[in-house]
Amino acid sequence: MTLEEARRQIDSLDLEIRELVMRRMDMSRAVAEYKKRTGDTAVYRPEREREILTSLGKGVPEERRDAYLAVVRSILRGSRGYQYDLFYGWDPVAAEELFRDIRVPEGCLGVRLRLKCPDRPGALAAVLSLVGDYGCDLAGLVPLGRDRAGEFAGFELKVLCDMHRPEIRKLMFRLSMETRDFEILEVFGPEGLPEEEKS
Repeated sequence: MTLEEARRQIDSLDLEIRELVMRRMDMSRAVAEYKKRTGDTAVYRPEREREILTSLGKGVPEERRDAYLAVVRSILRGSRGYQYDLFYGWDPVAAEELFRDIRVPEGCLGVRLRLKCPDRPGALAAVLSLVGDYGCDLAGLVPLGRDRAGEFAGFELKVLCDMHRPEIRKLMFRLSMETRDFEILEVFGPEGLPEEEKS
């Protein structure tokens, strides 16, 4: 097979994958609508995602399994994001409660957050991937230790983003839903950056 033939087949497969992902998103919307009716706003269910990954990983050749499951994780993350966007749009007043006492300066460059992740492999990586998915950069991360039960680990994050942008407010909403004890500590302009980052 030539390179051009392989690329043509990949392009064709990508269209099929797109169609399947759109159908999956239709089902994600149906789930979100059901949750809205029943008052259940929990979107992220780690145990359900573990079951999906275990089930879908069966029968995949070992040398491809990690790469395949990375794609599945991406689809799951996108599906959660879509549901959060729906919840945000359905009840923007509740979502905006996060920002009630927050002053967003002109020339906003970022935000400092405090949150807790479950103390298990991949939990912090999922949060950082989420930040990257929204086109933001991480400017700082400070571990704050574990809770007494050892179930959650706390972190302070400094994220470069413009809080005036609606999608960044959606990111904050999503982070508040996927982590524990989420708090926006500060929204900063150029004065909140170290000198070497201002240039």
